[in-house]
Amino acid sequence: MASQTDVSQAFTPDAITESERTTIHWLPNETLDTILSNLVQPEIILFNSPNDPAFLHRQTSIFPIRLVSHRFKSLVDTVLAQNYPRDIWVVGALPIDDTSQLQSICLEYMTGLRTMLAPLLRSKMPFNIRVHLLPELFSMRAEINWELGPVTSTFLDGSRPGFKDGCTAARTMAGHYLAAITLSHMLRRILEEDDGAVKRATMRLMLHEVDGSTSEISQLSAEDPRRETTFLPFWDIDAVSGVVAHWKWIRQAARNSNPQLGEFMTLPVIAWPTLAGITPEHVLEKSYVDIMEAWRYGRVEEFTDTVVKFRISGSKLKIRCPSNDMLALWLTTLSIRMVGIRCFAIRGMGIFSPGDSRLRAVLLERPMSLLNAP
Repeated sequence: MASQTDVSQAFTPDAITESERTTIHWLPNETLDTILSNLVQPEIILFNSPNDPAFLHRQTSIFPIRLVSHRFKSLVDTVLAQNYPRDIWVVGALPIDDTSQLQSICLEYMTGLRTMLAPLLRSKMPFNIRVHLLPELFSMRAEINWELGPVTSTFLDGSRPGFKDGCTAARTMAGHYLAAITLSHMLRRILEEDDGAVKRATMRLMLHEVDGSTSEISQLSAEDPRRETTFLPFWDIDAVSGVVAHWKWIRQAARNSNPQLGEFMTLPVIAWPTLAGITPEHVLEKSYVDIMEAWRYGRVEEFTDTVVKFRISGSKLKIRCPSNDMLALWLTTLSIRMVGIRCFAIRGMGIFSPGDSRLRAVLLERPMSLLNAP
């Protein structure tokens, strides 16, 4: 009987309340701050990773913690203020064959950007952001169905894309171009929704090579001249001109009325594939005119060949992607009709002025190790 009385007393409401009071542990703010700081980085990474679909969500995992209590809201806001985004990385391509998947990824990117930029925009402070366009090839190659790939265009030599490496190369380049243009419109829309944010933002766009490098002055000056003819560019003249035209809005924060391209963009080594017997001087002159037209007026020549037209998510604008067929075939295919393709590498664009010997067009050696048998 006594044991029954002890049990009933142990589970009285007062006893339970007292037990809860004695088992709650409060971590000091310093410890919580250290834990929360590991959830925030001063960069945003947009990557459509097929092997890690939750990649983007982990970057926003700190924001629900703000809703726990006033104490956590204050702690999270302090951590966010110390780690405002300074870099936005766009890694890899967007899908060009699956509209529903494209819209889903665009929505995810837009939601992630809004969430992670919100604390910075609320601060009403001037800010600097670098936007990095980084090619990523492995996941795109894995998604190509070699035997059943849809025929979305016809290559210059009449072959069916989907059966050659040229298909992979062309679609990968078009997908990266689509990612670059889509991000431009997303970011511009987010900034324009916040009054004055576009003019508070000092932005720099950086187009990376496949190996992650960028065409900085120090790199171009120190590079071995013998490597210039074997370097394989990823971005061709059509793609770079289009990217420059769609991103020219970032110059709105410039203090002068005629800002220089190099102040806002770091361009890559640019590929210029051609079947014509033109000189390096002509290539350099024509490419400079194309890039400057895109920078000053936002104009880009209509692509004679396109993969498909895309509608930007949340926008009425449709964009056209260059098919990159000639560069893709130069990189991958040796056939009777395509053996005459030559490719120039334009180095120093956006860094050096016309007349500077470091701004030049170099005729590349064809990558024999990458060629297919016809």
